[in-house]
Amino acid sequence: MRYIIIAILLLSLSGCSSLIVRETDDPVMTTAKVATRVLIFVPTMFMSELVIDAEKQEEQRQAEAAAYARWYNSLSPQQRAIEDQREHERDLVRMQAASMMLPSLMYNANQSFNSMRMTPPVPMQPLVSSPPTVSCRTYPIGSNLNTDCR
Repeated sequence: MRYIIIAILLLSLSGCSSLIVRETDDPVMTTAKVATRVLIFVPTMFMSELVIDAEKQEEQRQAEAAAYARWYNSLSPQQRAIEDQREHERDLVRMQAASMMLPSLMYNANQSFNSMRMTPPVPMQPLVSSPPTVSCRTYPIGSNLNTDCR
């Protein structure tokens, strides 16, 4: 009996990606997927829902990355340079936020190992990096103005 239960658990967890309810599913398929998820919810002790949710989030992340790549490829060279600079600035903000969190994490870890020793968090210098340089020049050709960015 124990082996049958283990086999059912393994089979139900391996097929969880097919149980993701998508917008393109018809009502009968949606009902069948939800009923199956309800039936495997108890034997898998909620693990099936965690696997389904993780796979759904990965699909969404991949779709967002593909949409961003299509949008980025549609930009002009000047707009790409501006977007690259914005992305560089967002990376700097992420690194600065991480550097600000690190001392408090180290302080809390120190406190959990040695509660008698009180050490203040060490201030860290923010990471400073130069953004990529973009030089643009505009020059007339006939009645049109052309812009060249590098």
